[in-house]
Amino acid sequence: MRKKEITALCFLLVFILSGCNTFQFKPRPRSQDATNDRNAVLRCGILGPEASNYRISWIMNAAAIINNERRYQNGNNLYFRPINKEEDSGKFQCVATNKNNSLHEEISDPAQFNIKWIEAGSVELRVPQLKTEILNNTKVMLKCNIDGNPKPANYTWSVNGTVLGNKLTGVEIRNRRLIITSAVLRANDGLYTCCALSHPQGKRCTPKGQGFPLRVIGKSKQYLN
Repeated sequence: MRKKEITALCFLLVFILSGCNTFQFKPRPRSQDATNDRNAVLRCGILGPEASNYRISWIMNAAAIINNERRYQNGNNLYFRPINKEEDSGKFQCVATNKNNSLHEEISDPAQFNIKWIEAGSVELRVPQLKTEILNNTKVMLKCNIDGNPKPANYTWSVNGTVLGNKLTGVEIRNRRLIITSAVLRANDGLYTCCALSHPQGKRCTPKGQGFPLRVIGKSKQYLN
């Protein structure tokens, strides 16, 4: 027996006697940042004298992944074309199964995506509860329904397309919330919309038709003594 063959046999024998695997995952799946609706890939491979005796597959949350047009295995790697924050939020693991004995398999450590996203929704009336209660001299609070990961920042508010300043008398801007401390007939009327920034997806604004049309009713709210 040649020296090279003896060395390989000894290497294999050491692994068997020590109860260790004769391969290791390399590269191993690694957790990473990803952006919703953009492409991504999880990589996996095996290295060792018996690596050729194993085949690679993938699981998510302990369930086998079935290939489709958007998410599929090519070679040993798992491709996402593109990432979907609803369907790809989970723990992915690479599985190495012995081709001659399917009961012998090893599973990698889990990897996850930190999926970055931003979505814009409607402007919502929070105070008062009903439009019919927006009376002259009444406090009004609107909420900007733009959310994401990471949380959006630098919220701006507009009325009829004109950006409202932070120092406008009687108006307080608190990120997602706009507060009119005492609504005034006609002066505060208009269509209210908002925008926000989120890295890396940039600026998002209230979708068309989802702004809040504020109309102050022309009579003072009555209070009982």
